[in-house]
Amino acid sequence: TKEVIELDCPKMEWLREWVLDHIVDNPHMRVIVWCVYNAEVYRITRELRRLLNDGGVAYLNGSVNNEVMITNIKQSFNSRNPNGIRVLVCQIDKMYEGHNLQAGDVNIYFSNSFSYMKRAQSEDRSHRKGRNEAVQYIDLLCESTVDVDIFEALMQKQDFAAKVTPGTISG
Repeated sequence: TKEVIELDCPKMEWLREWVLDHIVDNPHMRVIVWCVYNAEVYRITRELRRLLNDGGVAYLNGSVNNEVMITNIKQSFNSRNPNGIRVLVCQIDKMYEGHNLQAGDVNIYFSNSFSYMKRAQSEDRSHRKGRNEAVQYIDLLCESTVDVDIFEALMQKQDFAAKVTPGTISG
């Protein structure tokens, strides 16, 4: 399912409340928080680690280039171990393609890239082998910001892609 949440308040405040309501008491839920900028990756990771007492939050961005570390993070996330990684903060440009994150129950887009291909590929990370459950997608948009413009551009690109390749795009 896809959901768009337009906010008057800062996105971080919404994310904090959502994590408290959905993650704290559900150790098997897995969430991917997607964002564009490294500063967002670090800020979200720092805040969620504080909120969850350092439990189960990891990030993958351009600075993580050790393949063993990346593999270990992904395995911990996908294992659904209650003591493993429960929230994975990902930079879209680093993780949009070729990674198996099939444990992702919820994908939260803190920010988006203008690239429809990267967006579509990032969504596909949770739809990998072994995944039979529905995946929820949440876009956080703050009124009167570039977030809205980028999201609208992505939706136009999605509509165009659906016309060019009928039956391959789900909306």
